[in-house]
Amino acid sequence: MSQVQSLAMHDSVLGYEATDEVRHQPFDDITWQESAWIYWGDGKGLGGAVHIGQEMNAGTANIFASAYSPDLAFRRCHLGYPLDNGPGSEKRHVAGPYAMESVNGKTIIRMEDEGVSLELLCEDFAPYPSLLPVQAALGDPTITRRPMHYQTPGRVRGTMKLGSEVHQIDGVATRGHSWGVRDFNVLRGGGSRVAMGSFGPEFSYWVRVQIEEDGNILRHGYVLENDRLTYVDDIDLLLEQDSDSITYRSGRILIGMPDGQRHELVVPFDNINHFQYHAEVGITLGVMIQDERQGGYCAWEILDRPPLRTGTVPPSMGTLVLDGLQLPRHARA
Repeated sequence: MSQVQSLAMHDSVLGYEATDEVRHQPFDDITWQESAWIYWGDGKGLGGAVHIGQEMNAGTANIFASAYSPDLAFRRCHLGYPLDNGPGSEKRHVAGPYAMESVNGKTIIRMEDEGVSLELLCEDFAPYPSLLPVQAALGDPTITRRPMHYQTPGRVRGTMKLGSEVHQIDGVATRGHSWGVRDFNVLRGGGSRVAMGSFGPEFSYWVRVQIEEDGNILRHGYVLENDRLTYVDDIDLLLEQDSDSITYRSGRILIGMPDGQRHELVVPFDNINHFQYHAEVGITLGVMIQDERQGGYCAWEILDRPPLRTGTVPPSMGTLVLDGLQLPRHARA
């Protein structure tokens, strides 16, 4: 069942503190990674993503990034920048010309690359200590799964230059930070879909559907409505795919709340990317439509890895892959 946690800004401690914004001391494991990221949009056709991954034991930093307007788009995926070890580097997250630094609930994001520059200030909707642990175990939102991972929605303002275009940004975003040992084959399981978005302080969400290694489906996430946080596990993430089998046109998000209310959001994608970042990952962004309301932003992370296993049918498998007499999907659910 879903778990409800009322924060009331903030009678109880749930989440992380300001001291967690900095880089952490890694374990002695080559797969240790620390990531800082943001997805954002203004609801009017401008948006983007910056994801910085730092592999301290390997001495490298990685990036995937996107920026777009109605007329231009930018994409970058680069693995292997030298790790930033300069003065003050423990307080920031850097990969080449990309940087993020958080201080007292405000995060500065900068990128300078070929034909694009961006400077954003993100102000959190959920102040400390309510940075949200998104890997909450079902039934107990205070227990998290490794790697450690928190995030918060917020408001972004700043300037973006694409080619000769200069845009003033006033939008919404979700930023996050995670660290720990990362075996990407285990973390990705048999495939996953993540959707996150925000209309503003009154409604934000992060939801995930993942096929675990045993074939079962894990569904979890949260909905944040002003100062009320609800952990949810009644989630469906549906995609419309183009005939090229790699381009996603739109997404649909279905979230069931504990009180019986249901949220349905439709997202035509304005920006569609494919990154080779430790796995084949689709990153898409667009503007949300909910009933008569349109605006905000939504971002998806998509990793499709069909769990075809000889001799067994995972519980997540809806299509028929084995010969012989068997139960249809609705009878196996």
